[in-house]
Amino acid sequence: MHGSASLVIDLALVLGVAALTSPIARALGQSTVLGYLVAGLVVGPYIPIPLFADLHRVESLAELGVVLVMFAVGLELRLAKLARVLPTAGLTGAVQVGFLTWCGYTLAIALGWSTTEGLFLGASLGISSTMVVTRAFGTHVDGEVREHVLGVLVVQDVLAIVLLATMTGVAAGGSVEADALTADLLRLAGVLVAMIVVGLLLVPSLMRRVAKLASDEVLVVVSIGVCFVLAALAAELGYSVALGAFVSGVLVAESGLGHRVESLAASMRDVFAAIFFVSIGMTVDPLQALHTLPLALGVTVLVIVGQLVVVTLTGLVSGLGLRRSVTAGLALGQIGEFSFILAGVGIAAGGVRSELHVLLVSVAVLTAFTTPLAIRHAARAVSWADRAMPGSIRRTLALHEQWVLALRTGGNGTGGSTRAATIRSGVRALALDAVLIFGLALGSARLAEIVVPWLSGALGVEGSLARTLWFATCFFALALPVFVVAVRTTNALATAVLAGSEDASGPASPRLRALRAFLLFGLTALVGFPSATVIGASIADGRGVVLVIVVLIALGVTALRSARDVEAEVKSAAQRIAVALTSQAAESSHGIEATKAPEGAAPVPRSPIPELGATERVAISAGSAGRGRTLAQIDLRARTGATVIAIQRHGKSTALPNGKDILEDGDVLLVAGTHQAIEAARQVLGEPSSDPASDTVVA
Repeated sequence: MHGSASLVIDLALVLGVAALTSPIARALGQSTVLGYLVAGLVVGPYIPIPLFADLHRVESLAELGVVLVMFAVGLELRLAKLARVLPTAGLTGAVQVGFLTWCGYTLAIALGWSTTEGLFLGASLGISSTMVVTRAFGTHVDGEVREHVLGVLVVQDVLAIVLLATMTGVAAGGSVEADALTADLLRLAGVLVAMIVVGLLLVPSLMRRVAKLASDEVLVVVSIGVCFVLAALAAELGYSVALGAFVSGVLVAESGLGHRVESLAASMRDVFAAIFFVSIGMTVDPLQALHTLPLALGVTVLVIVGQLVVVTLTGLVSGLGLRRSVTAGLALGQIGEFSFILAGVGIAAGGVRSELHVLLVSVAVLTAFTTPLAIRHAARAVSWADRAMPGSIRRTLALHEQWVLALRTGGNGTGGSTRAATIRSGVRALALDAVLIFGLALGSARLAEIVVPWLSGALGVEGSLARTLWFATCFFALALPVFVVAVRTTNALATAVLAGSEDASGPASPRLRALRAFLLFGLTALVGFPSATVIGASIADGRGVVLVIVVLIALGVTALRSARDVEAEVKSAAQRIAVALTSQAAESSHGIEATKAPEGAAPVPRSPIPELGATERVAISAGSAGRGRTLAQIDLRARTGATVIAIQRHGKSTALPNGKDILEDGDVLLVAGTHQAIEAARQVLGEPSSDPASDTVVA
């Protein structure tokens, strides 16, 4: 009874104080997470306020919060949706974790920390917080951005589990054991496949049978029971409970009951998530935090800026567009729950100074404060970036979105089955090349444990130089031919995507050069950062990541140069469409087809740049929201992804209008983009939605 009473008292203190601080945080426009962290300071052992909760008991309860939040994340991602977001989320997650790990490692070495401490700091900075992000989203983020960010967080969590297994060996031995890392990766893959395959056979059918009982009580009990069974199974297998909880959420979602279960379990999840953040706040000594504040501020800037830059760039290369890329970069600008777990492993093994935990908690508090602000102001940031971006880059990125869409869908079957088959086989070949190159990095790191001691003795050189020589001769000699093949595959892919465009497949085509640069940028980032991170951790040298950055800069410069030539093509095509529209006698708020132009009027020409997407007319009337406003004020491109190709007014058409044009009654905008982007543009401009199939201009 005494223990039970103590637990009740702890809960009363934790939730009672959190009930006071979280509303204050919300009133100040901050996330409730910040209020929970402050509550932890109040009930923790370091502030002389006579309210002390037992940290160990609270931490045990806090683990329930991690389980329930990861379960809720899994409920939002069915396997089909997960497979859809992985091509982009996987690229972003892999590059982001590798880059931030390198940044943290480099900072630690510059501060005079040991190699082991540098690896732990870097690994801790590479993982964002699922709990902070999901609570900061609110109504400020739309479904597309939420889906991408959650996909990236899932990739990060899987990589965090790999890092946790790896860093355990680093803490014990002071170096990365390639044998253990390879074995851990294979074992993790086997466990995930087994859990998902067996779970799909049992869980969805079980949930559907339970749902037939028409009892919400039974449904939520069974769902949470499945969650904790798989979480316990993951823990027994040596992995984080978060992994099992996430898999259970995905399996329950496959039954089609995900949203219903999520609404039923939301209250329980929120309570234990609050306890988790209170427990984090309880571990902070304010005096130590004040001592590390200058460094914490610097690390906070590194995390926010680093996440924004790398997530935005990889998002743009993935064809997500400016709005989704920038918003995702701002949303992921914090460190997560796994950061504290990783730091705890290093500190417990004695290989990492205890100040690392205080530093990470301070950064977590600061980023918990900045993340909600960043998300709320994401739309302004996107608008500013769109206005500051040169028109050549803006329109090249718009084309790139269509190119990536063709890559994902195999060209939508357009251009013949041969073209679609070429695109699909090329994408599969690139994925295989990426896996092979990373496998070579792991394999060479594994062989280094055997070869480097012999090489050091045979040549009479120190161990670090022997490792560098080994990787230079082994990894690069083997990976270079694979990368050359991948470059050839990107050329074939780019040619296939642009097949059917006039003058687009020639070697001098600006669009072909730009698409090749984008594809090579993505491939280099995808395999370069993880491979360089693995090799750098093995030889305690970060120059491999520097080399990857130099190559990416070179590819970026190539893409920018091609963008200027692409802009000239886009302007020429837009001008030809504008001239054709001017010559047409009929003006309608509905779209026109090139094959059905009014009698006596010139048909709208087939654009030499079909990658512009569908092109439709959007009319401005007296009741339109866009009437009397300039295009710059409406900010259509940043808000919807659609591009205004021309404005038709009083029988005349203006190609690629600038942002100073004020929209008037009777104006007809020729808008290009995906059907989703055009429909979003109709809503922003205030025109009722129409059937895209009837309005499409062949562009």
